[in-house]
Amino acid sequence: MAALDSHYIYSGGIRIRYVERGAGTPIVLVHGLTASVERNWINWGIFDALAADHRVVALDCRGHGASGKPHNPNCYANPTKCGLCLDVVRLVEKVVLGPAHVVGYSLGGRITARLAVDRPDIFLSATIAGADVFSTDVPTILEKHYRNNDRKAIDALRTAWKHLAVTESQLRELRIPVLGLCGTEDKHLPEYSRLLRSVRCFCFVSIDGAEHLTAPKNPGFLATLRWFLRSCDARLLTVVTTGSS
Repeated sequence: MAALDSHYIYSGGIRIRYVERGAGTPIVLVHGLTASVERNWINWGIFDALAADHRVVALDCRGHGASGKPHNPNCYANPTKCGLCLDVVRLVEKVVLGPAHVVGYSLGGRITARLAVDRPDIFLSATIAGADVFSTDVPTILEKHYRNNDRKAIDALRTAWKHLAVTESQLRELRIPVLGLCGTEDKHLPEYSRLLRSVRCFCFVSIDGAEHLTAPKNPGFLATLRWFLRSCDARLLTVVTTGSS
C-alpha cells in the first residue's frame, strides 16, 4: 500500500494528527493509551483491511503520536468537558462531514463509550474493545510503555482518567448498535457483562486466549469487526425499544 500522508486539525487549540484512506461509509479509529495510529491500527493490518470497503480516518489522540501533548490534566478531561472526545467530534464535523462508525481500543474504547453517550447523533455505531468504561481508578502503566511517549502528557491523561467514565444508566439511553470485543485473558473482560445489561443493541464477542495487548492481532478481532460494521451498514442490527423500561 502507498504511504499515508499526515493531516492536521486544531481542536481546542491542540494540533491533532490524522490519516485517512478508502471510500465508503466512514469509520473513525481511536487508539489505546500510549499507542498511536501506527501502533494500534496500521501495524496490525486493521487500518488497510477496513479501508478496502470503507473510508477510514484514524487520529493520534492528544498526548500521543504526532498530536499535541499538553501537560495539564484538564486538557484531557474534567467534570464539564472531555478534550479527548472533542478531538473525535471535531474530526467527524470538519473532516468526515457526516455520521461515522467509531471504533475504539482500550483508552479508545473508553473515549468511544463517552462519545456514544454524549454525541450519539453523529455516530452510526460504536465498538468498545478491550476497555473498562466504568472504572474511575487511575490505570497503571509499565515503565516500558512510557518509551517513545511524553511522560508528563501520559501522566496528565491518567490523572483525568476518572472523568472519562460512563454509567450504566447513561448507556441505557443509547439508540445506536454497540459491539463489545475483548480477549478472554484480558482483565477487562468481566466489565462486558455490565455493558450487556446496559446497552439495548449490544453484540459481544470474546477473542479466545487473547490478552489485552494481543487481541487486535487475532484474526477473529478483525473478522468480527468487519461483520459488525457491514451488518450496521446493511441495517441488519436495530435497536429494540418496545417493552424496554
